[in-house]
Amino acid sequence: REKNFHFSNSVLNLSRQLAMGDFFVCPSDRSRDYYLGALTLIGKLDPKIYLKDPEFKSIIDIVPFGMPSGRPKKGKQFFREKLPGVKKNDFIILWGGTLANWYDVETPLKAMKRICQTHPEIKLIFTGFANPMQTKPTETYVRSEKLAKQWRLLDKSVFFYKDWIPYENRQYYLTECDAGIVTFPDHLENRFSQRIRLLDYVWAGLPV
Repeated sequence: REKNFHFSNSVLNLSRQLAMGDFFVCPSDRSRDYYLGALTLIGKLDPKIYLKDPEFKSIIDIVPFGMPSGRPKKGKQFFREKLPGVKKNDFIILWGGTLANWYDVETPLKAMKRICQTHPEIKLIFTGFANPMQTKPTETYVRSEKLAKQWRLLDKSVFFYKDWIPYENRQYYLTECDAGIVTFPDHLENRFSQRIRLLDYVWAGLPV
């Protein structure tokens, strides 16, 4: 009942916002298609507008996410020789961002289970555990930590960095790492979402 209430309330609030707005922005073609459907249902896409603007760009258009113009800074270390078990010359794979329930964390853990047998110097570090807006760990975090313990990876090949990293410091933990990773299943939320962490990896020059 509680989940149904939150869903119905969210749909109602979104409908109100779309009804009140005169112009909308979104980050991609795919998300624009999504909102075009919603705007059609509430009667925002007037046929009269179509005659002058067949793409309805006077109603909704794309403003993509970007990257800072300057290169990320180096110098501060959060992981190397800071986390017990992470050495100075280890190869660090970064999961930069939250452990939300719509991600696939099990696949990288399975990979590390195999990799650590021949390459103990490769370390996978998850960040984004202690979101200040959350009161308890996500289901994905709890499950992934349990698997890491079960497979004897925790604090050996797999690490959970539990401090929340301020936005302005993200450049330092990006440049400290050697590669970035994000995995997620094929479902609706991920189809329409934009992964900002991927842009961060590109900004920092990390293979993804």
